[in-house]
Amino acid sequence: MAEILTNEHVGWFFGPETAIADANWTSGPTLAQALTLVNVSAAVKIDGSDFNISEADLVDDRSFADRAGSQSRGVLNASGNVEIFTPGRNDTTSIHAQAWGILSGSRERLALLQRFGVKQAQPLAVGDEVNVFRVVTDERTHNRNDASRTLGRGLILQGNVIPNYIIPAAVVTAPTVTPSAALT
Repeated sequence: MAEILTNEHVGWFFGPETAIADANWTSGPTLAQALTLVNVSAAVKIDGSDFNISEADLVDDRSFADRAGSQSRGVLNASGNVEIFTPGRNDTTSIHAQAWGILSGSRERLALLQRFGVKQAQPLAVGDEVNVFRVVTDERTHNRNDASRTLGRGLILQGNVIPNYIIPAAVVTAPTVTPSAALT
């Protein structure tokens, strides 16, 4: 697998968790649902963000548990945070203001799609491979350094993870058959 060494190839798409219908939290969002999420990638400070899928080392496996307490490996977990740039005082429309509006509230229940390897400015499209998460915002951390002011936001997984999901076509079309001659 080739490594892409640029921040411009990491996409962050956020919206309210209700943007994805309940039934699609297990099967995956439709293209229409995915397109309702806001691409806040340009507002994310990538070197301050760390939210990704990992595997748990040991997790209790109660489906096969015995008195010894069975455990399993490889259960998907996700955790971390996202850091966004603070919008200017009178800024109400830029991507920084939109990201702030989505992520600055307390205990916001959100849908998050992450996409890697595609220029972040490109909209989500059929065939894109994404990771899908249902999260709630946690603690806030305001950071200030010489170059920028940012808001760090913890993200807590809410039990729904769909890794390596391929966004399906908008409408499934069935082939049509048209006879070339009239039937007698």
